[in-house]
Amino acid sequence: MDRQPPVDNFCHATAGTMRAIAQDNHLAVSFADGKAGIAGHDARLPVPPTDLAHDRVTRVRGEADGMALRLRHHDAMIHNRHQPGTPSARAAFDALETVRVESLGSRHRIGIAHNLAAVRDVYCRAQGYEAVVERADDQLPDALGLLVREALTGEAPPISARTMANLWRPLIEPRLQATLDSLRSTLNDQTQFAEQVRSFLSALDFLDDEPNELTTTDPGEDEMEDPADPGQSEDEGNEQAQEQALEDGADSDLGDVDADELNMEAIDEDEIPEDASLINASHNDSQRPYNAYTDLFDEIVRAEDLCDTEELGRLRGRLDDRLAQFASVIGPLANRLQRKLLARQQFAWRFELEEGQLNTAVLAQVVANPTDARPFMEEIETDFRDTIVSLLIDNSGSMRGRPITVAAMSADILARTLERCGVKVEILGFTTGAWKGGKSREKWLSDNTPTAPGRLNDLRHIIYKPASVPWRRAKNNLGLMLREGILKENIDGEAVLWAHQRLLQRPEQRRVLMVISDGAPVDDSTLSANSDNYLIRHLKGVIKNIEAESPIELIAIGIGHDVTHYYQRAITIDDAEQLGGTIMDELSALFD
Repeated sequence: MDRQPPVDNFCHATAGTMRAIAQDNHLAVSFADGKAGIAGHDARLPVPPTDLAHDRVTRVRGEADGMALRLRHHDAMIHNRHQPGTPSARAAFDALETVRVESLGSRHRIGIAHNLAAVRDVYCRAQGYEAVVERADDQLPDALGLLVREALTGEAPPISARTMANLWRPLIEPRLQATLDSLRSTLNDQTQFAEQVRSFLSALDFLDDEPNELTTTDPGEDEMEDPADPGQSEDEGNEQAQEQALEDGADSDLGDVDADELNMEAIDEDEIPEDASLINASHNDSQRPYNAYTDLFDEIVRAEDLCDTEELGRLRGRLDDRLAQFASVIGPLANRLQRKLLARQQFAWRFELEEGQLNTAVLAQVVANPTDARPFMEEIETDFRDTIVSLLIDNSGSMRGRPITVAAMSADILARTLERCGVKVEILGFTTGAWKGGKSREKWLSDNTPTAPGRLNDLRHIIYKPASVPWRRAKNNLGLMLREGILKENIDGEAVLWAHQRLLQRPEQRRVLMVISDGAPVDDSTLSANSDNYLIRHLKGVIKNIEAESPIELIAIGIGHDVTHYYQRAITIDDAEQLGGTIMDELSALFD
């Protein structure tokens, strides 16, 4: 029976522990690159290291414990109702609420306290508190949190922040002593604790005299007010009207585009600024950098985590049936590429050695003079450049049917052929987590639809075959592309960046990124709230920088659409059945 890898066991145990601490059996826990965070019943944690190094594992546990404790002990509505109005006071208020939540969870659990301390130490080092020699206003929220935690729990600040905390101690501790008993006695009551914190901040002259608007109105009451209420501000009415219009017109291509945008003169898509960065290609009208409204719901997932083993086997069977139909074409193509690659590998032998492989051509000499013979030889290491090819496959809905089938077949043949030639292959896919926005759009709507939000959908990047995994172990994963419901929308720019970043971390001398797509990036939710070429301009900026500055070789194959106005090195095919041969020809040219 196969045993789960230790990392999988760790993830499973951590997710179970989070649910137990949070007392939330419906909590969904994922592990992905990017920021850790939580929204509703969805939590995202950093990917644990494969070697389960103790310090990094402890930090992942600390992130998990902090989120779970916040779910269990924190009420966002109470917090917002008492939160101060100015940014600096809010930061201090938030820091002390975190102290309350974590104190409740760690005072009787040494393991949780240890995990949280590890996260705190990493944060303080990242802030540069080790090198602090004088007080600065932006340190105050963190200093307050460290000193109040020490007073409530006896836990000293981490060594990395001890100097900074001691600089603030003479100013904070005298006032803290006057309210310490009140803070300690109200730890279990968030409302009373918040009131004590506001008094404490006021004693520090850190609280604005003007009350926060959230202290006078229950957040739930605004939603129940009549829009025609004469007491309602014009801006509030406009925001509600915009949100309602967006909901009513969610299926419209122009959804939330402003009238000013509709009246703009057409802008040439090729006008990409020369200094556009890989991450922030410029926006078309106001030159705002490309951004995501939130990346909390983005995910990088393995194909086997999206489908059970039995179904993957069935889908792989469907793919094998299609491969059998093209066997007469696929075989010669694969053999031709293999011959071309192997021809580049120059073999040579070193003779007259005392150990190695026996050279049968000199056996007569061995018999004639056995004491003086050196009958062994060894093969000289080849001078063939170490190479990796990454296939990035568009998993959008427009690829459904014949295009995605042939793309999966081509990826399968390439992986097998290149692997036989000593070339590593990685197979990746990109799509979105939902149609028309998913949780990112829901968050935007709940935030009263701020203008120009940027990308408004949840990215889903899929790893079908890592470079380190042989084809035979990953072949079933390719069948996932044929599964109904996997293919949704496509945000190409960020997907190309993701695949490019993975290649940059590889040790091979030659790294090739091949993008297989059927056209321009399309995401209805994003395009309805931004200008209509927002995604295209970002993709162009990303490609331009990779082609001009990166050591990665970038190639694209467009299925039924001309992609040469995006990529310098691109081929377009009209019939999806040509895809396998096209990829073979392009890769053959690479090694000429």
